[in-house]
Amino acid sequence: MKLVLALTLLLPLITCGVEGPPVPPPPRPDTTQAG
Repeated sequence: MKLVLALTLLLPLITCGVEGPPVPPPPRPDTTQAG
């Protein structure tokens, strides 16, 4: 399970490094309520 969690955390970093410019994460219900 930890391996899957690590991959999910590293995947965005790897994709951003390959693409170049950082891509904003999709909106989450948690972030909308935080405001």
